[in-house]
Amino acid sequence: MFSIYDEKKWKFFLSLMIAGLLVCVIALIAFNFWLDDGYPTLVESDEIDGRVSDVSQYQSVALIKLTDGKSLKLMPARNYEYNPYNLNYFIEEGDLLRKKSGSDTLLIERNDVIYVFVVGQNINVDLRND
Repeated sequence: MFSIYDEKKWKFFLSLMIAGLLVCVIALIAFNFWLDDGYPTLVESDEIDGRVSDVSQYQSVALIKLTDGKSLKLMPARNYEYNPYNLNYFIEEGDLLRKKSGSDTLLIERNDVIYVFVVGQNINVDLRND
């Protein structure tokens, strides 16, 4: 420990804090660039017809890999008819994803049941019970 009156040690301590903060900021920026490159955001013009081989959550988005090798970032979507209603927690490995070009509707087929999400929107909000 050091005394609050020891100016030399305070300067050293503050410079360590600033250096640590800079390292954290640089790491965060680098991670976000990697995320954008590794998982391009699904847009309305994209077409999907593939099976999910891997899924993970990052904040409110779903990061998915398809069996054909494509990787995508699915923006938040909620359908309060389902449990869980958040797309990033609903989607699972093995799900079949379908989306037509020019549409924002994502169809998820699981066990011969088709689930509907609209990317970037909340639907069936009147069924919300939390």
